[in-house]
Amino acid sequence: MRLPLGDWQFWIVSVVVLAVVLYAARPFIPGLRKKPSTRVDITIDRRKPDR
Repeated sequence: MRLPLGDWQFWIVSVVVLAVVLYAARPFIPGLRKKPSTRVDITIDRRKPDR
């Protein structure tokens, strides 16, 4: 099943589809998961001993 596209259109579509798939599967892949909450937890833990 090949779409009637040129080579450059095929590469653009494949890259866009791959980006969408990776963005949708990011929470399920540990390596691509964003971890902003750990930084916040570390700063909060550092502030507690100062009190």
